[in-house]
Amino acid sequence: MLGLAMWSGIAAVIGALPGCAAKLPPDGTPPQERFQWAMDKYGGGKYGDAARGFLDFVTREPLSPLADSALFLLAESYLQDGDPLRAATEFTRFAQTRPNNELADDAQLGACRAYWELSPSLPRDQEYTRQAIEECTRMLQFFPDSPRGEEALALISEATAKMAAKQYRVGKYYFDQGLYESANIYFESALNSYPDAPVIPDVLLALYRSYRRLGFDAEAEATKLRLTRDHPDTEAARRLGPESS
Repeated sequence: MLGLAMWSGIAAVIGALPGCAAKLPPDGTPPQERFQWAMDKYGGGKYGDAARGFLDFVTREPLSPLADSALFLLAESYLQDGDPLRAATEFTRFAQTRPNNELADDAQLGACRAYWELSPSLPRDQEYTRQAIEECTRMLQFFPDSPRGEEALALISEATAKMAAKQYRVGKYYFDQGLYESANIYFESALNSYPDAPVIPDVLLALYRSYRRLGFDAEAEATKLRLTRDHPDTEAARRLGPESS
């Protein structure tokens, strides 16, 4: 068996290897220096160490004037370190418990950013995409004068486009299987929920064809009119073809 001295030597070697966690400031380090240690790690791009430092700081100094900044930077460190789920939790907690803090709008937007980072590829469930939309919408509602509003709107636009594309994808699957009524549920949901999404012309074209297959002529003509009137210069409008007559 290895002796204590040898284990200590191995631990020292491992701790010195690149990529290993840096040792936190020792007990007795003044709060300002402890906070600065975490800031230096953050500024140097060592976000895992920064997160450990900020968490250590707020645990030791919860009443410090720097505690709020440390909590916000803890969430940002998680996000930058590739842990968006933990970041979302911390950003949300900050925004909800400190709504009057000058960083509250940034924290609310941070929750949106974190959930958007978690948004998966199109074939998978889009729950995190929905959460990103909800968090950004909440940011606009609670902080209408925030200078970060445009960023929130841009994220909402990207996320809603993805949600609409997901609805279209599922609807097209059912359409290709000949299950037109099931397909229409998804096509109509995309139209009602995300009317400005880029995929909407394709949704209208697919819905028009689905109505035609079902013999719903009035609905088909109304959908055709909407497509040619609202999206006349799109590929979907040009693809109506002979089936549209």
